Amino acid sequence: MVTGSRNVGFKETTLHTQAIGRLRRVSPVDFRPGEDPFSEPTTAAYPWLREPAFVPIRTFAGCIKSSPGPPRTAAALCEKNRVQPDLIPDMGPMAIGPIQLRDKVLRNIAFQGEPGASWLEALPSLLGRLEAEWSIKAGRPFPNATEAFVSEAATADGQPVAIKIPIPGLVKAERERSLLQTASGRGYVRVLRHDANSGAMLLERLGPQLANMGLPIEEQIRVICRTLQQAWMPMPPGARYPAGAEKAVEMSSYISTAWPRLGRPCSEKVIEIALRFAKARRDAFDPADSVLAHGDPHAWNTLLDPKTTQYKFVDPDGLFIERAHDLSISMREWSAELLAGDPVASGQQRCALLSRLTGVQQSAIWQWGFIERLVNGLRYKEVGPEANAEEFLAVVEAWAEVETV
Repeated sequence: MVTGSRNVGFKETTLHTQAIGRLRRVSPVDFRPGEDPFSEPTTAAYPWLREPAFVPIRTFAGCIKSSPGPPRTAAALCEKNRVQPDLIPDMGPMAIGPIQLRDKVLRNIAFQGEPGASWLEALPSLLGRLEAEWSIKAGRPFPNATEAFVSEAATADGQPVAIKIPIPGLVKAERERSLLQTASGRGYVRVLRHDANSGAMLLERLGPQLANMGLPIEEQIRVICRTLQQAWMPMPPGARYPAGAEKAVEMSSYISTAWPRLGRPCSEKVIEIALRFAKARRDAFDPADSVLAHGDPHAWNTLLDPKTTQYKFVDPDGLFIERAHDLSISMREWSAELLAGDPVASGQQRCALLSRLTGVQQSAIWQWGFIERLVNGLRYKEVGPEANAEEFLAVVEAWAEVETV
């Protein structure tokens, strides 16, 4: 999910490191006219094409190469299904018949290797089966999907709904389904149907994203806080979600390994503070003070419910964690606005607002926000765009001068 300066979020940073690290963008000029980029002579000349990674090619959409076995090209899959691939100039959606998948979905498919290629090949027939079983008709895809095929749909009697088919191999997909069904529409999009074999969900149709409503940032934060207070819930008996201590350790581990690997793109002081904050949040984990939380409640994941004029969340990560972590996502967002003035003063004001609206301790919000912002900066440094990395790291460098609120 990245639009403009939208964050990748940590959920997109740990699962796909190896695949994205091998991702290559290839211009048509890299090959002679009519040359097959995956022929033996070509792969001999360009050895990296043999790597088991997805390679977007402007000339024919893309490839998922499994190992062992021959390349699995999107073009071949499209030909088999008698439809044509289509790429927009920014390497955006790839169409398979009525199906469109964006770059980020395709990169995530790449990480899955052969299962990803098989999922891509079976997607048109799977969608057809779900349309028949659920008596729906799929429509336009939603543009910001990252880990699933997501589209508008309509029931046989014309009711607007949405369909979501996750790519294979994502543990988060099952957590999302479980959390949404537990919430039963309170603070979250409602699940209408679920296909256990594919993980597909039929969802109620919501309206526009909060980020597109034209509201000032402070009002967006107020909306997010109100929606969180509806959405937070106790851990259901017998359920298992990643705990706050696990989240802190996961992020600390990423910071420790990514910073030297990326050439130390920020100061050692920033890293030292982030690791100290991560240890503090790990040690502070208390099941009695934790909730079943969204994990990434930003304005792009907050949608208007046209039936109630209230907002609901989509795409939860599902964490059993202190409330401060969900609130810290608003500290991670809107980098340009922080840099337009004094990022320390603006950050402190935002942190105070989040605390005032929810009663959550400012220091915990600040510490999680510092960690989230650094992790996103490092991830943008790793996968781009570089300009986004610079914004995140510039803010966190400024914040390092005060350490905490």
